[in-house]
Amino acid sequence: MSSDLLRVRFQLRLDDRLARVVDACEAFETIELDNAIYAGNGQWFEYLTLVASTADASPESSLSALQTVEVVDSRTAGTDPPIHHAVLFADEGDDFVLSTITRGRAVPHRVLFDGDRLRAAVTLRDWNHLKEFADTLETTYDGFELLGTTQVDTVGFLLGGDRLKETVRGKLTRDQLAALEAAYRMGYFQVPQEATGTDVAERLETSQSAVSERLRRAEQRLFEVLFGPVE
Repeated sequence: MSSDLLRVRFQLRLDDRLARVVDACEAFETIELDNAIYAGNGQWFEYLTLVASTADASPESSLSALQTVEVVDSRTAGTDPPIHHAVLFADEGDDFVLSTITRGRAVPHRVLFDGDRLRAAVTLRDWNHLKEFADTLETTYDGFELLGTTQVDTVGFLLGGDRLKETVRGKLTRDQLAALEAAYRMGYFQVPQEATGTDVAERLETSQSAVSERLRRAEQRLFEVLFGPVE
């Protein structure tokens, strides 16, 4: 791949097998595929991050009834919200979306299960590559929808290549994460600044002082992750 790469976001409707997994994990607000290793015969080792909506949720209890999924290992990385990292051994069959992405020579960055949708971000070579890739997804899966494209200069981290995300999620509260994400997406950290603290507060429907405190506390925790002592 060279310059003028395309970062592409899209979504698909979950197939029956993935829908069963997501339904079994109803105690989790979000499920993200952070990494996967092919084990042959349509089976994969998968590393997931699951954000729980209840304190007693666990990947083992949620997925125990599914014969196609085995929880190999799991651990908790935070309590507010409860975040679980789990390693699964899963029978994905022949149409696993990650197989289709890599066979299409797309670089995967993010795969997120969101309700009845699978949302993903990949990098492609150019517009012709996007057309070929989109045609394949439309043929293979239901409900394909292109969500957005951005021209980029570099490929960036592959799926599972950036472990900082995992560490940070375990250190920040739900409110701190929400404030950081809103501020980032609105351009609060851009130079020149595209949004003020008041703008972010209005988006989050809270006070400017509350947003300011959340951002300062989040920044402090980020600095602790980067520069603090090794635990």
